[in-house]
Amino acid sequence: PPSSSTPTFCLVCGERGGADVIANIILFIPMGVALALQGWRVRTQILFAFGVTLFIESAQSTVIPGRDASLGDLLFNTVGAAVGIAITMSVLHWILPRGRSKSLLQIVGGVFPGLAILLTGFLTQPHLEADRYRSQWTQQLSQTDWYRGKLDSVYLGNRPLPQGYLEARDFVSDSVAGGSTLRIRGTAGPRPEGFGPIFTIRAQRNREIWMSGQRGDDLVFRYRPKAATLRLMQPSFRIRGAMIQFQEGDALTMDFRRQRPGFDVRIGDTSYHVTFRARDGWRLVFPTFGAPPRLQELLSIFWMAGLFFPFGLWMGVTRSTLAAAGFLGTAVIIASALQLLGLPGWTELIGSIGGLFVGWATHQFASRVVAVPTKESHLANAKQPA
Repeated sequence: PPSSSTPTFCLVCGERGGADVIANIILFIPMGVALALQGWRVRTQILFAFGVTLFIESAQSTVIPGRDASLGDLLFNTVGAAVGIAITMSVLHWILPRGRSKSLLQIVGGVFPGLAILLTGFLTQPHLEADRYRSQWTQQLSQTDWYRGKLDSVYLGNRPLPQGYLEARDFVSDSVAGGSTLRIRGTAGPRPEGFGPIFTIRAQRNREIWMSGQRGDDLVFRYRPKAATLRLMQPSFRIRGAMIQFQEGDALTMDFRRQRPGFDVRIGDTSYHVTFRARDGWRLVFPTFGAPPRLQELLSIFWMAGLFFPFGLWMGVTRSTLAAAGFLGTAVIIASALQLLGLPGWTELIGSIGGLFVGWATHQFASRVVAVPTKESHLANAKQPA
């Protein structure tokens, strides 16, 4: 949702406005599907969706605390419902395409997941443009807990990062991209119940460039990715149990180093390597902070299934399908060769196979239940006596 300082009449609001637009459209597609199944006139369906959205936005601005209404939410919620209505009213065209449409959709079915994987890899790359940065140590912020430990020193490579504004505009961005190690040393504090920032770098207009901190026994850190230029989310890495080794008063040591396609992390005496993978594309649109790990795994499976569902729905033993499959395989190879994403795991495997199977089963079921007229059937019917 837009922040309290966001104008009511904005369309794409705040630093996460792009993610809000996409999420609003996606979340209201089911409403459009439900409205289309009522059999009402299209104009009535859209007006009803607009009215529901207007009621929700009015409640957010007057009744629900901590929520703000905006013209963008009203518009894109209605657009999402309209998309759901359009999909439902033309469902047979999508499930059982014919002729040139079938060949085109077979190509789209393979190109879509391939492009999504490449785009996920590109958008999760660091985007640390030269700017005037400032360093914050164990900062107490209004929306986070206060980490009550103490930092003694922070170095990026061989250069110290003291609290306050940093002199070299391009040093931080060049050093992180070049693989310099960020070393944090201090004294551990008590475990925060929520998220407590330990070290943060911000740019002008308070843009977050880097944040690392503790949430319970877990280490959480994130950086500014290319997705931020499109006003999408900045997904975080969360290493479960990484901070459990530190008791209050212990020496705190944290090292971070960019090692494509992810980061090498050393917390105390334990080393980790974390990276984004194809399954994480949904995290650029929907917030995940504090979500249970099992729920995130489930959402990742659904994301991969959604990417591969169209391929399963439209695939066949045709040249179009083979070309689409070739593009998909090439996209995966390129993403690995350029070290944009980590190697696929069981989540990607289950999700992609599940999406292919559900798409294929949907097509098979529909082709048996629904009789779609063909050119031959039209000719046969024309020859029958009146």
